[in-house]
Amino acid sequence: MGPTMPLCTSSGLFFVCLTVLLVLPVQGQYEHTTSETPRLSGVHPNCCVTASKRYINETINSCYEQKEHTFPDCKIHAYIFITKTRQYCVHPKAKWLPEKLRELEEQGIYCQVL
Repeated sequence: MGPTMPLCTSSGLFFVCLTVLLVLPVQGQYEHTTSETPRLSGVHPNCCVTASKRYINETINSCYEQKEHTFPDCKIHAYIFITKTRQYCVHPKAKWLPEKLRELEEQGIYCQVL
């Protein structure tokens, strides 16, 4: 009969394997859900306390309209554009905004009023 493994080594290996089997599926789900976040379904963006009229060159994945006093600490009217990397607060009187909203609607992206 060959050499035997001590119990702690075989049970240690068992727990390592068990941990790997339990953690790997969770990591896959996390990566899947984070890749789906641009639409932010059921999740509201952070409120805007300031807004810019600068044009946004990034691809916009979702849009929200924050009305004045929608939230207690958010006292301005702004459009919130969510891109893959960040959130932009756009002033409602930005000259380029009406055309951008039309483009988004053509892509099936409509601004949800908060």
